[in-house]
Amino acid sequence: MNVELYEKLGTIGRGTYGTVYKANDRKSNKIVALKRIVMHPVQRKDEGFPITSIRELSTLRRCSQHENVVQLHDVVVSQDNTFLVFEYCENDLQSLLPVANFNPSDLKRLSLQLLSAVRHLHQHWILHRDIKLPNILYSNNGALKLADFGLARKFSHDRNQVLTPGVQTLWYRAPEVLLGGCYTEAIDMWSVGCVLAELSNKSALIPAEDAADALLRISKLLGSPNKRIWPEMQNLPLIANGAVNFEDPRFKAFTFNELPEKLPNMSEEGISLISGLLVYSPNRRMTARAALGHEYFDI
Repeated sequence: MNVELYEKLGTIGRGTYGTVYKANDRKSNKIVALKRIVMHPVQRKDEGFPITSIRELSTLRRCSQHENVVQLHDVVVSQDNTFLVFEYCENDLQSLLPVANFNPSDLKRLSLQLLSAVRHLHQHWILHRDIKLPNILYSNNGALKLADFGLARKFSHDRNQVLTPGVQTLWYRAPEVLLGGCYTEAIDMWSVGCVLAELSNKSALIPAEDAADALLRISKLLGSPNKRIWPEMQNLPLIANGAVNFEDPRFKAFTFNELPEKLPNMSEEGISLISGLLVYSPNRRMTARAALGHEYFDI
């Protein structure tokens, strides 16, 4: 199909993987989001789609039929470009947060919707790998939609599967990724914990400047890790090669979990949920399925 079927009404956003426009479907007269796929200068046209766009298409075709995952409607082309046509949502949580006034009930509803989307992805063996506020859309009728699957990919039962290092936006990056290790769907759950805390506080939980700063901030927040609470930590590359040493005085000073003090607006049950998501050991971190059954949602 040709992109001329859609009338561009303005630019919604620009990113590494494409420019997104608000557009009108001339046939149905419905508003949609039109994402132009970026062909980077190093990539010739005869080399085909960027791998990020291939992954996004593959992922959405596998699991976009969920009420909390953004819906892919179509793929259309112009003479020089390819566009993905998505359902349109009026807001993302990053832009909405400064002006929104989410009460405890709202926060609980958002948490349920986000966890439901992530459970759906993991049930279909998909890692999102970039869960953060700008990638979570929110419609005027209160529907949350997880979006931007440029970094998403399939995973397997193999817990030692070698995947791309350095994924996730820094402020939402799980400690096993920061330390160069293999990772599982548990990295998405760490990001969800950071998102829920940010929605509660209206500020980022771990606004780190670099990976070293992130490890220090996480240690200050949760207390420094040790072999008792994270048995497999000694096998992580940056610990094994001595680049990071949690016995260093910089880390040893952090012995207490400060998370409850950092979440003054959360209920005791909400803090318990986020604590279960922000666990050092990915093997002990709460899954999306377990999180949805947490007592926080019983009240």
